[in-house]
Amino acid sequence: MQKERVSENVYWFQSDVYAQATAGAIIGPQWAVLIDTLMPQEAPQIKHFLETDLMVPVRYIINTHHHADHSWGNSFFPNATVIGHSLCRELMLNRSKSALAEAGNENPLFREIAIVAPQITFSSGEIYLRVGKKQITIFPTPGHSEDGISVLLEEDRILFTGDAFMPIPFIVR
Repeated sequence: MQKERVSENVYWFQSDVYAQATAGAIIGPQWAVLIDTLMPQEAPQIKHFLETDLMVPVRYIINTHHHADHSWGNSFFPNATVIGHSLCRELMLNRSKSALAEAGNENPLFREIAIVAPQITFSSGEIYLRVGKKQITIFPTPGHSEDGISVLLEEDRILFTGDAFMPIPFIVR
């Protein structure tokens, strides 16, 4: 997994496991917000970096959409509250559980995790969260998936888009 500090107290992670999926972290003085958790093979690395190296617990996870490479690492953060689109919650509860069961037949690692769907949801407009001095704006960006959302840190000029924006051409094999 690649990791980069992109601004003061803001980190970006890129998966080496699947499709160059990305995640982000916004670090506050007492806790962090994690934007997507990547696949279960990489979520523990993110957790170790945030909670051991930086010594801040993850308080919130924002899932940009329900796909496995963005949300199947949620269960590694049992004390975090998950935020997402209302459709993300619905899709995770209705589709992700069966997909995880199928994946468990292929890879034993997937038998050890659980689907953790968003507990805080919204379906339109914007919601806001403050981490230290940084304001986070969360808003819908459907396209790649109907439940897509993006996360804006306007003062840092950083936008986490999940898979709503990807380099072209992009081919996953």
